[in-house]
Amino acid sequence: VKLGAIEKSADDVATNWFPSVTALLEIGIQSRDVRVKIYRLVMENDTPELRNANAAALQQSLNRLDDLRHKYEPMISSPEERRLYEEYRTTWARYMATQDEVVAQVNAGNVAGARAKLLSPDMAKLNQDAVKALQKDSEYNTQGATAATVLTKDSAASAKFAALIGVFIAIATGLGALFFALFRVSRPLEAMTGAM
Repeated sequence: VKLGAIEKSADDVATNWFPSVTALLEIGIQSRDVRVKIYRLVMENDTPELRNANAAALQQSLNRLDDLRHKYEPMISSPEERRLYEEYRTTWARYMATQDEVVAQVNAGNVAGARAKLLSPDMAKLNQDAVKALQKDSEYNTQGATAATVLTKDSAASAKFAALIGVFIAIATGLGALFFALFRVSRPLEAMTGAM
């Protein structure tokens, strides 16, 4: 039973908690990269070639972010984790709607309007809120990994103690059987043989 608990706890750490933490960190890094790429698109678009290169880089970052999110979403294992991720997802969707407006203004040639929108406190707050929501989800998974690790250690210590008790019982049983065979079987047979 103890070994089964250790195996389950170790499996949770290996297949759920730590991969989730890693995936969320990658999502956070990629979310920041998207923000950098939209800045480049708005601030560095003097030529059509530069604007196209920056637009392609932004799209590549968005694709990478989508891949990371699709990789993480099947790992969500509790309602609390789902709630935390939904908070990030909805805030990020609102940020992306604003970012789409910025890109549309750049494409329409309204760079001044795109800059004003990009540098607005509302857009910065949406990005910060999304990153904070992601950090909460990451902290939740880190706490889960820590708790599972502690449970594994506790179960291992308990299994070790149970194994020592089992060894002690086996030795005591073996000694009891030895004394029983010696005094209750062997000696009476020896006495009977002597009498015969």
